[in-house]
Amino acid sequence: MSRVHLYAKNYTDAKRWADSAIATVGTRLTNSTTYVTNWRNATHNETLFQVAFFTNAESPGGNEYLQTSFTTLAAPGGTTTTGFGDLVPTISLLNALGITMTGGNNTTVFGVNVSIASRTADVRNQLYEVGTTGRGPSKIECTKFIGKNGFPNLDNTPVIRVAELYLNRAEAMATPNSPVFNATAALADLNAIVTNRGLPAFTGLTGSALYEEILNQRRIEFAFEGHRFWDLKRLGRDIVKAPHSPNVLPIFDTRILAPIPQREIDGNKNLVQNPGY
Repeated sequence: MSRVHLYAKNYTDAKRWADSAIATVGTRLTNSTTYVTNWRNATHNETLFQVAFFTNAESPGGNEYLQTSFTTLAAPGGTTTTGFGDLVPTISLLNALGITMTGGNNTTVFGVNVSIASRTADVRNQLYEVGTTGRGPSKIECTKFIGKNGFPNLDNTPVIRVAELYLNRAEAMATPNSPVFNATAALADLNAIVTNRGLPAFTGLTGSALYEEILNQRRIEFAFEGHRFWDLKRLGRDIVKAPHSPNVLPIFDTRILAPIPQREIDGNKNLVQNPGY
């Protein structure tokens, strides 16, 4: 309900449900010592609701699963090729995560076999590793989903974690003109996330800087968990892909906004077809 009301811009109830859930389950936030370990367990300690798998027969198959989509690796730190690693972090996301490739974060380096030159203290970037060359040039890949249930392509998949409650509540309290606007409390929730991820607390953030940092932390915290696209859509923001091409996908681009089925328009003359169809 916290997520539902945040998406609907009903910030009072977004905060109320986040308050209730945090009070019920406790913080359960992992810290810089336990963060990576929890992503290697079948059930992440921060998980409030997950899609659980118990037997290998439940696997959706190698061509359709998160592990094979996100990484070529069969195991963390390994060299055996299993998946395809079709979806990898952009240069922009690597910058946000605090990962620098050898030779710099640029499109030339991105297009060849890569290696990691440095990482910041943000523990979240430890879940990104150089993949194999079994599917082409190596890339930096996400290893949040890597067969934690004992079989390839089989992981309990978190739907909502405690970290989201803090960032939902922070956004609700930092949004301009929100009825529950409270910059001090929003900053405290933001700092609960970053300090548990190995980073220093923010000080003095207010206004748009605070709001934008909350959105930035949502991007980092939930990368490859299915949030970013919907966050951009619900906020009406263009998808910035630079330095990759195209540089920007406008929010009303036909590749983002699907057509309304004609039968729905035929049945309701108040509906207007989305642009481009």
